[in-house]
Amino acid sequence: MLHFPEGFLWGVATSAHQFEGPGSSNQWQQWEQQGHIRQGYRCGDACDWWRNAESDLDLCHDLGLNAIRVSIDWGRIEPLEGEWNHLAVARYRALLESIRFRGMKPMVTLHHFTHPQWFEERGGFLARGSAERFATFARRIVRELAGQCDTWITFNEPNVLAAFGYIFV
Repeated sequence: MLHFPEGFLWGVATSAHQFEGPGSSNQWQQWEQQGHIRQGYRCGDACDWWRNAESDLDLCHDLGLNAIRVSIDWGRIEPLEGEWNHLAVARYRALLESIRFRGMKPMVTLHHFTHPQWFEERGGFLARGSAERFATFARRIVRELAGQCDTWITFNEPNVLAAFGYIFV
């Protein structure tokens, strides 16, 4: 029989672009709309998690999970450079509160393969000043959500982002 240590986290993870549905201004959404996926697939409404996450959180709780990792869609938070979407921040805060209310530990990924379209148009992470722009976003969203989360992941699978976003293109 397997035994896991006390405090072991049993959880699941989401990806903002693949779960939330419409309302973002990220580079993947733009790429899909331009028809770059051979089969023509698009995330569209995805799981419509932006409006209906709480029912999924109930399922997670009922399964006995004690952790959930969510990602923040930078393009939803900052659709134009320097323009902060306070309603989106409030929704993310409410999601984290909902996770905590159900007795689960929230974890937040700051970059899960998407960033704002304006950032992409400037050259993404290859552009001069990109690290500072990302750091500005990261500092601000962590400050906004810090009371609801204490575990932060900077980049989801940074090796995949680097390889397939910049090397094998």
